[in-house]
Amino acid sequence: MWHSLTLDATIQDVSAAHHAAVERAMKQYLKGDFRGTHILEVAAYAHITGYQLHKELGATVDLFDISASTLRLGRRIAQENNLPLEGTSRTVGDFHELPYENDQFDVVYICSALHHTWRWQQVLAELIRVLAPDGILILGNEPTRRDFCFNTFRTNRIEYFTPFEKKLDELGIIRTVAEPYLGSRPETLFRMVENQTMPLGEILGDVGSKCSILETLVQPEGCMGPLEIEMLERRKNSDVTSWLASKLNELTGQARETFSETDRGLGFGLPTQTEIHEMCRKTANVLASLPSDEQSWEFRQMISELFGAPLQLVARKNGQRRPRGVGRFKKSYGETDGVVMALPQEVLRLLDPAGFLLPDIQTGEPNSIATAFPNLHWNLRMSPIKIRELVPAVASPAILVPVQTAGSLLLLLRIYVAYEGQSYRVMLCRGSAELASFAVFQIDSILLTAVVACTQETNVVELTVKTESFQRSSIPVDSIRIHYAGAFML
Repeated sequence: MWHSLTLDATIQDVSAAHHAAVERAMKQYLKGDFRGTHILEVAAYAHITGYQLHKELGATVDLFDISASTLRLGRRIAQENNLPLEGTSRTVGDFHELPYENDQFDVVYICSALHHTWRWQQVLAELIRVLAPDGILILGNEPTRRDFCFNTFRTNRIEYFTPFEKKLDELGIIRTVAEPYLGSRPETLFRMVENQTMPLGEILGDVGSKCSILETLVQPEGCMGPLEIEMLERRKNSDVTSWLASKLNELTGQARETFSETDRGLGFGLPTQTEIHEMCRKTANVLASLPSDEQSWEFRQMISELFGAPLQLVARKNGQRRPRGVGRFKKSYGETDGVVMALPQEVLRLLDPAGFLLPDIQTGEPNSIATAFPNLHWNLRMSPIKIRELVPAVASPAILVPVQTAGSLLLLLRIYVAYEGQSYRVMLCRGSAELASFAVFQIDSILLTAVVACTQETNVVELTVKTESFQRSSIPVDSIRIHYAGAFML
């Protein structure tokens, strides 16, 4: 759902940066000719790193991701950039249970993706399991926990900050009040995991239990501002707790003056005085225990744990290299349009286009779209950014989903909600029953989901999308746009 609309201008630049990082590590820590070297990139998205590595080094590359459509997009971008497609394969699956045999790859690479799960330990164990002894594991740009943080709320992207968020940022305490790595709220609206609580020490411990760590780079400076620098300067003072508590109370008091009903509706907030005092007491104890040598690894690790830091790591798997098995997969999987589908059968059934009950808004024929989204209720048009969108033509437009069997119907709607100074709710209803809703306090792109029970007598499920103002005033019918809709029998 998140990638149903791919408008990402950074793919090629990020791919080039990933390529440079992997190639440098390979040349530094792997010996000999790289032709025949097996590389696995996990959470490859639509990046073309693998195609570049194959072209430049002659390596065999497997790109692995949860989304088949983004892997195909990456293949298309590689082709447009005259990169060879042979030598690079694509596999879709779940990184908690990689489909590969043990000890298959000379290089395993993951960047900015380990944090997309609460079970990161399991994913890390899988990355190491499929890595061959003497091969190298490369982690790039993984956010680690910040202890000096209340984690009060998830923030908007910086360009969409509310005045309250801007004030927190201006005061230098948004990473302490809200979250250390800003802008995760959009993903969480789509039920994506944005785990900012992975402890640096635990990651290093888990990797170090089976590998020799060759490089560790942490960059806490990106999560530090004037307040954090002053904290370090005052760390030997006896009154750090009271000073820091007084400082935080003063700064949060200034931020409170900008707090609005919009912020309340978005679930934003500030820590209490009790929470502030307890946090400051714990933080003062850590500051007092910092080693005197600021250039030491122990000092860098401790301030990274205190203030948060993106982690980059290279490690070599322990053990003696042995011959690689004949097949790289644990079992046989089917392939669809150049992507190996390493997923359970019940998931494959849902992903089979033959079972899609609604047409794709972006690529479907207008007549087929009108069958599910009647012309009297919806206008199909092209947006300013050149994507299709369905805009209501009436106050409570209907969606008609054809159903052929009894069971549970899953409906997914990707909706853009407009905002013109009036807060309201968007509701997905079946008759008078409300199935799902979202409270709108600003412009957002949201995911509404519902599961509907269908009997043998059900031929069509009729749903309506409604809006309701909190102020009981009228809402413009075109306040929402639907960009993607999916319906599947579970």
